[in-house]
Amino acid sequence: MIGKFELFLTTTSESFVMSITHDTTFSSLRDLINANLAELVYLPNDLVMMVDEEGLLKANCVINNRASSIADRLIVGKAIVIHKDDLESLEYK
Repeated sequence: MIGKFELFLTTTSESFVMSITHDTTFSSLRDLINANLAELVYLPNDLVMMVDEEGLLKANCVINNRASSIADRLIVGKAIVIHKDDLESLEYK
């Protein structure tokens, strides 16, 4: 798992490439996007976007234009794009 990368998309159109380390877990990615429940949006080329499933229910939700464009649907809040195989290899803690 070490050496793999994820793309973190903020609501201000910033993006960061982050390295997945041995202690990266599904829960740590979910926490990074401030989500209690994560929704997985499947994208082309075996990519998956992790988003906040309850994002639209939150007060003052902010549309993530970049993530919405990539997913071809409305996404609010932060999002993470990761390869499907890397996501499946994460521990769920």
